[in-house]
Amino acid sequence: MKNKVLITIFIVFLTALMSSGGTYLYLDFRKTKKENKEAKEKLENLQKELDSLTKSPNEQPNNEKETGKGKKETEKKSQSGQTIVTKPLDNETIGNPVTISGRAVAFESQVNIRIKDANGKVLKETNTMTDAKDAGQFGNFSASVSYPSPATDSGTIEVYQVSMADGGDSEKDKVTISVKFK
Repeated sequence: MKNKVLITIFIVFLTALMSSGGTYLYLDFRKTKKENKEAKEKLENLQKELDSLTKSPNEQPNNEKETGKGKKETEKKSQSGQTIVTKPLDNETIGNPVTISGRAVAFESQVNIRIKDANGKVLKETNTMTDAKDAGQFGNFSASVSYPSPATDSGTIEVYQVSMADGGDSEKDKVTISVKFK
């Protein structure tokens, strides 16, 4: 008889637990499952974005894309995809000063610019800053650069970063744009 009473009390206790706490545990599990699904989707989207930024140079030609206004924009990327120049375009005739624009993930947000004539003579070297909000993020840059009259009709604009791995003695993430001088 004592065992029957204990079993009855135990069953009543389990029933009460399942109707209150069990429901809470079930709802909490469903909430966690939904949060996990959302986190997984975010992670997959970030992985896709990372994959698009780290493709090999053979997979990253100069990209032509619609801007949404029927106007096409061309950009040229460095091998790593960390420096992207959107202006000027390859083989474009440039004025003086020339506006150089793009976006980059750059150490301390600094992007370097060099203008050379067809003989390789450096006409101007300068730098500009990106507007990246934090380290490791892309930031936009734009610089209006004046340069002395070139001796040739064409040349190049190089946009690059200085590698701090060797104390700043080498260049990385370089984009070279062929240009024609007015």
